[in-house]
Amino acid sequence: MYTVIYLFRVTRPNVDAFSRVQREAGEIYKRYGALDDETLAPFNLEANYGCSGFQASSS
Repeated sequence: MYTVIYLFRVTRPNVDAFSRVQREAGEIYKRYGALDDETLAPFNLEANYGCSGFQASSS
């Protein structure tokens, strides 16, 4: 088992379109054997101690 992580910079006007495409891609991944697909989004863009956190997006 392995995990693949992709980081995409998406401008605010394109977030909804990106989320839609990502959901569709997740269904394709699952159809071909992926166990799960999860999209993460930053909850705070202000870095603390040089780090930024991520949480699962609601989309």
